[in-house]
Amino acid sequence: MDPELRRALQEERLRTMVRRVLEAPVPLFRRKLAAAGVTSADDLKSMDDLWRIPPTVKQDLRDSEAADPPWGDYRFTSPRECVRMGTHSRGEVKR
Repeated sequence: MDPELRRALQEERLRTMVRRVLEAPVPLFRRKLAAAGVTSADDLKSMDDLWRIPPTVKQDLRDSEAADPPWGDYRFTSPRECVRMGTHSRGEVKR
């Protein structure tokens, strides 16, 4: 793919994802975006703006689940709409 076209597609998809987070809403990610000064998908003009958004780490998800049990506030889908929910455990290896 032409690099310029690829970059334009990446930027379009980034804005689409941010718009979805803000419209859904997904509280954890909305807070992270707001802390980065992103209140609209249009605040991200290019992929170069991506550095403004802090990465989500596993501890963010754990904190969210502790504050809003049992599933946290980072899901795009309500538990009522889910067919299957998976869980994780700390330190346990499943084979």
